[in-house]
Parts: sequence; C-alpha cells; structure tokens
Amino acid sequence: MTIEELRKEFPKLVKKADEIDDIFDIKSLLVVDENYEDEEGDETSEFDTDEYNYMVYITETTQNILGEQSLEKIIERLSNISEFENFTTSEIDLLGIKTSLDEKSIAKKVLEIVENELS
Repeated sequence: MTIEELRKEFPKLVKKADEIDDIFDIKSLLVVDENYEDEEGDETSEFDTDEYNYMVYITETTQNILGEQSLEKIIERLSNISEFENFTTSEIDLLGIKTSLDEKSIAKKVLEIVENELS
C-alpha cells in the first residue's frame, strides 16, 4: 500500500503516526512476512511453519499510538477473525497467523481493527 492509500483507508492511524514519525509506506506501521523454513541458512522461524504461514510485526510507531491496553484489545479481536485458522503471539507485537489470505489482505484486516480502535 502506498502512503496515499494508507491515508485514504486509515486516516486516524496515519495522522497519529505522522505526529510520531515520518510515514513512508505500510512497513512504517505493520510488517507482514511469509513464515517459511530457511533451509539454506541458520535462521529458525519464531513460529512453526506448518501451523503459521505468516508473521505479523506491529511496529513501535503503531504500538506507541495504541498503548499497551489498546494493543491487547486488538490482539483479542485479531484472534477472533474467522479467516485466521490459527493465531498466536510470541510477544505482544509479534503474531503468528495461518490463513489463505495474502499479505496485503492480512495487513488490511489488522489495520482496519487498529483504525477502529482509534475511533
């Protein structure tokens, strides 16, 4: 998502984020990465790749906007999304998700919940 798309779809979040830091793209707010086993490297995944095919990191900027109490509410809401077959957290800002959705759709669902929390 471009910054223009973010401003249009998530105006409250982007406005608050702009007050904290320069926002260039979605990765300033949220990072969604495919969870896979690195067979060539030494890195291991935080989450079992069979159970969680995506990892979501809620950036420090977004965490600062929400505060710990709101972040906990958002985690609870995310755990109830029907498209997320499996959902877990290893830390409050790092989530494991199993879903058939793509990265953009996952990001949109998460950011919609964040935007609603700011209402």
